Amino acid sequence: MKSFFSLCILAVLAAATEHQARQASSPAVITATRVVHAVVDQSPFLVESTSTIVWTQSPSVTNSQPAPTDIPTDIPSSISVTVPANISAILSA
Repeated sequence: MKSFFSLCILAVLAAATEHQARQASSPAVITATRVVHAVVDQSPFLVESTSTIVWTQSPSVTNSQPAPTDIPTDIPSSISVTVPANISAILSA
């Protein structure tokens, strides 16, 4: 029983080492195809256009969102609004 357990541990370690070596040698490349259906003015009237998107997996992490900008400090604390004298006539029309 003890030798079987040791054999299982060795198999797991060998598989993990092989997996790490494979990842270190070649990063995974993931490809997706986007199909867009469209209606056009000429025959055949229904067409498909495709685009291919390719990602390469890497261990580094990049920020997908841009850094937020600072809030402007030159915003006035109050805003003055001029209302026309005949506003009631404008609203009731």
